[in-house]
Formats: sequence, C-alpha cells, structure tokens
Amino acid sequence: MPAATSIVNAADPTEITIHYETFGRVDDPTLLLVNGLGGQCINYRSEWCEMFAAEGFHVVRFDNRDVGLSSSVEAPYDLSDMARDAVAVLDAVGVERAHVVGVSLGGMIVQTLAIEHPDRLLSVTSVMSTTGNPAVGQPTDEAKALLLST
Repeated sequence: MPAATSIVNAADPTEITIHYETFGRVDDPTLLLVNGLGGQCINYRSEWCEMFAAEGFHVVRFDNRDVGLSSSVEAPYDLSDMARDAVAVLDAVGVERAHVVGVSLGGMIVQTLAIEHPDRLLSVTSVMSTTGNPAVGQPTDEAKALLLST
C-alpha cells in the first residue's frame, strides 16, 4: 500500500498542491514516475510500483497539476512549470537525485527536467514521447490518413 500525501509547490506563483504516493524504503535509490496528459498517478499501477520497490527502488508517483488529486490551475503554465512540480515532489520526499521515467507528456516533462535540473537526476527514460519540436517525430501523410480514417 502506498504512502500518500500532498505538498504545496511554493516555487510556483499559484502555490499549487501536488498529490504524490511512495512505495519502498526512502533510503533506496528513488525512481520518480511522471504521467502523460490527463493520466493520474494510479496509471502506474500499485503492483508495478511494488515490483520496483521489491527490486530495491524507492518509487514515487504523482498527479501532475490539473489531474487527479493535484490542484486545478487556471493560469497558463508550461513544461518548465511541470518540471518544477517534479522537483518539488523530490524535495518533499527528501531526495536529492532520482532516476526518472516519463510517458508521453511525462516524457517531455522529464526531458525538461534533464535540461533545467540535471543535478537532480541519476537517469532519464522518456517513453512514447517527443521533443516538442513540430518537425520531429511526425507521421507521414499516408500514416496520418490511415490513422484518421473511419
């Protein structure tokens, strides 16, 4: 069963609340799991997190802003703000450096973490994601037509 809590990211001018949950021992290397657009932390299933904990990781999963049990935010924000949310979660659990995994939008967030907060990371894994550059990773016109056909 995860330990659940929320923190206020005071580095954000809106002082949003971020919900997070932990598995395993805090003195083990930390694995921070970052979700994609609209995905709650429970998308990283508890059983999966517990398997990582059993292998010696302190696992932390959290709801991004505007998702799940974290604050809804009306002000505009960007990937840098979301990366600072991840750093605030690391601060809240007392972790200086972590392995990070991000899926989809979460992959873009962890790439931003690597650029803006490299001293906080041990490794980065970006899954099913992109750089954000519209010229990178786009489907061919034929693939797009096939995917959008009814």
